[in-house]
Amino acid sequence: MIQSEVNHIDQTTVSLRRYDKWKEGKCIDSEFETFKLKWCGVNEF
Repeated sequence: MIQSEVNHIDQTTVSLRRYDKWKEGKCIDSEFETFKLKWCGVNEF
């Protein structure tokens, strides 16, 4: 994970993730993904 942002009021997390592809000890490709998550508290169900 490269970066993460948490909003406790809106109950959300946004993370920037990096994935690397390695071959023979060298990074040959990289890919980035924005991962958004909304969570609920136990009492909200």
